[in-house]
Amino acid sequence: MSSGSKLASAALAASVALGLQGAISITSGTEKSRPTNPRGLSGITYAGGNQYYAVCDNGDEIGLYPCTVTLSSDGLTVNSFSTVATSAAVKLPGTSDLEACAYDPATGNIWVADETAKTIKEYTTSGTVVQSLEIPTVMTKINGNYGFESLTISGDGLTLWTANEEALTVDGDRSSISSGTIVRLVKYVRETIHDKFHLEAMYPYTTESWHHQYDLGGSSRRGVSDLCALPDGSLLVFERELSSPWEGSGTFAKAMADFYFSIYRVSNFINVTDIKDYPSLKEAPVVSIQKTLLYDSGALGCFNGNYEGICLGPSISDNSVSLLVLTDSGDGNSSSLIRPLVLSGLNVRTLHFNEPSGYTASIVGNNYRFLNGTQLTVSLSGNGVDPKAYTNRSDTVVDTDWELSNQASGTGPVASFTISNGGTLTWTATPRGAAGGSIFLNDTFEGYAVGAAGSDVVGWTGDGEVIEATYSAPATGYVMQNAAHTKVLDADGEARRTVPADAAAADGNRKLDVMVEIRRSREPLVALAADVQLAVAADTNGELCVWHARNEGGVVGGGWTPLSSEKFEDGQWVRVGIELDYTGFGYARIRLNGSICTTDYGYRNPDGNVAGGAWHRLAYYGGSISEIGFVGTKADDLIITTRQYASEDSSANGSTGGVPNRWFDENSLPRNEAAQTGIPGYTMADVYHTGVDPYGTEPFKITSFSFDSVPSIEFNGLGSNYRSFKILRSTTPDFKSGTVTELGAGDGTFTGKPENWSTRWDGKGTQPDGAFYKVVVE
Repeated sequence: MSSGSKLASAALAASVALGLQGAISITSGTEKSRPTNPRGLSGITYAGGNQYYAVCDNGDEIGLYPCTVTLSSDGLTVNSFSTVATSAAVKLPGTSDLEACAYDPATGNIWVADETAKTIKEYTTSGTVVQSLEIPTVMTKINGNYGFESLTISGDGLTLWTANEEALTVDGDRSSISSGTIVRLVKYVRETIHDKFHLEAMYPYTTESWHHQYDLGGSSRRGVSDLCALPDGSLLVFERELSSPWEGSGTFAKAMADFYFSIYRVSNFINVTDIKDYPSLKEAPVVSIQKTLLYDSGALGCFNGNYEGICLGPSISDNSVSLLVLTDSGDGNSSSLIRPLVLSGLNVRTLHFNEPSGYTASIVGNNYRFLNGTQLTVSLSGNGVDPKAYTNRSDTVVDTDWELSNQASGTGPVASFTISNGGTLTWTATPRGAAGGSIFLNDTFEGYAVGAAGSDVVGWTGDGEVIEATYSAPATGYVMQNAAHTKVLDADGEARRTVPADAAAADGNRKLDVMVEIRRSREPLVALAADVQLAVAADTNGELCVWHARNEGGVVGGGWTPLSSEKFEDGQWVRVGIELDYTGFGYARIRLNGSICTTDYGYRNPDGNVAGGAWHRLAYYGGSISEIGFVGTKADDLIITTRQYASEDSSANGSTGGVPNRWFDENSLPRNEAAQTGIPGYTMADVYHTGVDPYGTEPFKITSFSFDSVPSIEFNGLGSNYRSFKILRSTTPDFKSGTVTELGAGDGTFTGKPENWSTRWDGKGTQPDGAFYKVVVE
């Protein structure tokens, strides 16, 4: 078949294939002479904007060359081309025959193929070696000067392609006038841009045969000179040919030789034989990849134009993107040329991705190429950032925001968007204090199968089952705002969350946050087991209640207390925050949706004094808190953080019952109950709440008096000037005209010094109407 017939046949095949593949085509612009220093530019790659890098394989000029190229608005004319002088080229140590290069958008580094050394290495733009690809042994079995000539990286930065120029010695014959040659398209991949490339596959590819029959003394060829990855996942294969219609060798014969180049597109790798494990292709039954011709230099070839390198350039319009091809004129006979091409049929967008200092973005770098309409997801991680919630045990958490050049924006460590234009994805990471301190443990239930028993969930005991649920957070937000919130623990009866021992050290207070769903009890809440320290549940009215220590009818034990008068609806989710203080005795202060619950149902000492108002003593206390219960409700997103209460904080702080530490410190008083007043049932918290300085000059003050079926008198008597006292009862208010009785030991109390007084007097029997009482200090 003649050269003209072969070209016509290829063009017909291309037109048929293009109709199937979506009207992708290449239009050639006007070639332009480029500077002859350096001459041997054998490969080129695009780095964004007007910036490119090229490699030179020629003698003293060898090295990496930064280049600047400007194009006309239609992409068909090179307005300018410039590169650094040979003396300013970046020297790459240990190289001898640089044939191809590829820009890595993740790092801004350049990968370079050395044909003679049989290596592919990553270099910084200053020439430092970063890493080398692992080259399969079979790819080192090159046939003369026909090894690595090509290199490209995909627009998403995840795939690297290379190929040998003509058949390996173990694979078959070189190209000729009668047949093409089989080469290996070698595919390396990395799962993310932070990983290393590893070999994934090799595919057999067959080139075309020569146009002319003479090989110029063995120098004629038809092979793969370069590759160019497209953002749609397909690959442009650049075939370069040198052949001659004249027999002979030497300068004259080379002058009469013709250069040709063709650009093919390969896109369907299905059913193509993966030959990475084939030691030889000779007589091997393989299925080669199919190719579609997009551009051919024509029957007349390229006069003195040894076009060898190709790369994608900037976008020209919404439907076209530029290509550049350039010649290697290092043989002394070829011209130094650059030719612009325009690829139509792909809407290519250029994106850049920033990475805040101290964090890791799943995509970072510049000059990524994607098709318009691509759905992309990018995540940010690092100290304080976790898409599953606050699991970093850090003293800080990080609020994250992202914006894609006014196309899309959002909050959280995952950015998901559809590309509609080029631009930059910018992350903003703002650290803030973690709720309650360092995270000790946390629970989401996303990792468990639906139907899993609550007792199978790590850290949980009792009844319960993991169920599917989707809910909206209250105004204060989720405890773990970035969790999926699609599974929760359904505590049908009573479920308990255990707290490991090291979280319950005597000086290690904790703050617990949890999402709780209201489920109104059908029956009144019942007493829990004696070992339950703290629990939450909703009563029949929809009021959220806490199980804690109560004094009921003079009997101290566990009891339920409504946390507020608000009545929640069934199915309503509430954020419950529980501050735990057990430096002495165990106390808890509770918040609902961020508001502190202040009720009159705080734990009452046996003498009747309220110990702290908003603070509730644990129903059972054994030196630490070990379990928190949930009764007949649903729970999700439980976090326990460390919390040390500052001296100025009005916390429970052990047995002080809501008294600021500072008050005790200023009066040189101990903070534990064992060393307080020495008076049975009378604590420093009681003293504080009377408003009386325990070491003041006022020796005696009645703090409260009540009369129900029996009288109750409470007073402070801890001044340094102790006095004796007695209690009088009279039938008249003047304590003169009526009957006056001095109450003594036989009546349920006695006179004496305050350290011998029980602070609560209970008379016996029903007191007569109109009785009056007073305390006489002697």
